[in-house]
Amino acid sequence: MKVAVAVGVASVATFARVMRSEVLRVRQAVFVEAARSCGTRWYAVLGRHVLPNAIGPVLVLATLDFGTAVLAVSSLSFLGYGAAPPAPEWGTLISDGRNYLANAWWMTALPGLTIAATVLATNRIARALDGEWGRR
Repeated sequence: MKVAVAVGVASVATFARVMRSEVLRVRQAVFVEAARSCGTRWYAVLGRHVLPNAIGPVLVLATLDFGTAVLAVSSLSFLGYGAAPPAPEWGTLISDGRNYLANAWWMTALPGLTIAATVLATNRIARALDGEWGRR
């Protein structure tokens, strides 16, 4: 759990940078200027116009970073920096299964395939979200 939190905290700067750039881009749009010229307060413009239009690329980045985080946490737990041994983490399962590759290959292959499937699925979802938000 601590490893996952550390990986999440390490990527906060990327999310902040992308969100800031998207807010600055949307803030200069014509519909935002029109809402402000009608007398709408800044927090209403932010909540109704700017944030809903700026959240798309951040969601795509979050989906992509989820797959990267899964790989990072699995790698760290494989190396022994994850949760304590009774906790079932994918990297720990792969590490424990290395000793039984000759007799029980599935102990290593199935957690590895699960990691690969999860990362590929999140990448596919991110591509679909990017296509959806790119059309807007």
